Amino acid sequence: MQTYSLVRVMGRHSQETEKVLKSGLSLQRAQELKEMFASDMRTSLMNIQIREEEPAAPAAAPSRRTLTAAELQDARTARAMREMADYTLRAHDGSWIVESPEGNGYLVSATSCTCLDWEHRCSKVNAACKHMVFAAHTLFALGAVLEPNTAGPSSPADLARPERLPVAA
Repeated sequence: MQTYSLVRVMGRHSQETEKVLKSGLSLQRAQELKEMFASDMRTSLMNIQIREEEPAAPAAAPSRRTLTAAELQDARTARAMREMADYTLRAHDGSWIVESPEGNGYLVSATSCTCLDWEHRCSKVNAACKHMVFAAHTLFALGAVLEPNTAGPSSPADLARPERLPVAA
């Protein structure tokens, strides 16, 4: 929709100044206000003009930049610390299972995880997912180390329920 401004022109031709009285108006509303302003200001209708406004430029789309590996890792670490307070860690064939309170579990080693985040994002930039961060922090708090799984990750269907480890608070 085309919009209009109501402008008051003051001064002589060589030193004219303009003052925008109102903007963003429809043509009909601009004409109504022109007559009202002219009578209220005791000025000629010639001194008040209706001007077409330039259409607003479309807003630029926000640019999406790719996160660096360090930024990705910082985000995963913060997310692990924020979201995983109720998770548990269990030993499983030389690896670990990080399990949510709902019973979802991911097989984790120092170099891999069975979650989609690690498969699709973290593995491509050599970063750890939130499950790997959680396992490493929990084991560190217990005085242990998250060792690489030499056999490679098992499938999530193989996740039995071996002994649970307490989670450090």
